[in-house]
Amino acid sequence: MTTQAQDVIQLPATGRAGPPISGTFVAGVQMQDTSGLIWECVVGGTPGTWISAAVAATLAQRVYCR
Repeated sequence: MTTQAQDVIQLPATGRAGPPISGTFVAGVQMQDTSGLIWECVVGGTPGTWISAAVAATLAQRVYCR
């Protein structure tokens, strides 16, 4: 399978390493930091509560897989 241009997901950048530290976000928003890590907002707010997508994937496996 080849990747087509329309198959690529582009995430907004945080502009720094780590999750955003300013701005208002809703739960479910994902952003990529300058080191390439993806962060997901899990509790909306200013700036909200963020976890790395790798942690989110691990938590999902623990909840849904046996």
